[in-house]
Amino acid sequence: MAYASFQKRKSKNSKRKELLKIKGRKMNYTVNLLWDPDASVWVATSDDIKGLVLESGSLDVLIERVLMTVPDLLKLNNQPLEHAKIVFLTERVDEVCA
Repeated sequence: MAYASFQKRKSKNSKRKELLKIKGRKMNYTVNLLWDPDASVWVATSDDIKGLVLESGSLDVLIERVLMTVPDLLKLNNQPLEHAKIVFLTERVDEVCA
């Protein structure tokens, strides 16, 4: 259920990126941070950055790993790096216990 909600937001973000391209603005790279309750880890993926798949038990550590990894992946994928920005979209869904 959380994944379906995440996919809807991801789709809306893709439309936003297309609008930014049309307007001639610089494109941001979007990184999705999703909590995996089965593995008890945060997972980072991106449709914008080919090859980005990282995980960590700590959200802060994961963000730092993404920030260290993205420049190399952008270079390997021949994607613009200068003045690049990363937009982090975070989602975690937990059940409420009584």
